Amino acid sequence: NVPDSRKNPTPLGNWVKNTRSAYRRLKNGNHGGSIPGSTVLSPDLIERLNGMGFEWDAGVNKQYAWITKFKMLKEYKQEKGHYLVPLRPGVMGR
Repeated sequence: NVPDSRKNPTPLGNWVKNTRSAYRRLKNGNHGGSIPGSTVLSPDLIERLNGMGFEWDAGVNKQYAWITKFKMLKEYKQEKGHYLVPLRPGVMGR
């Protein structure tokens, strides 16, 4: 995934952010034509991005990461018998 442009601005990160914003505007009925300098997405561009697996909602990755960690926690409990997960290797968390 492309780094969050708010934390570390990059041309690609800004483009992704602007593309996602344009998609949200389109879904909300605003095609962006009245916003100077805004990205306007055509159905062809959306189809091309969908075809390459573009993630329209960056929050999806956060949810996936949470679910992955939750599964790891369940496995940890099964293996160790408790939820006292170390904060650092070799140090027991409390």
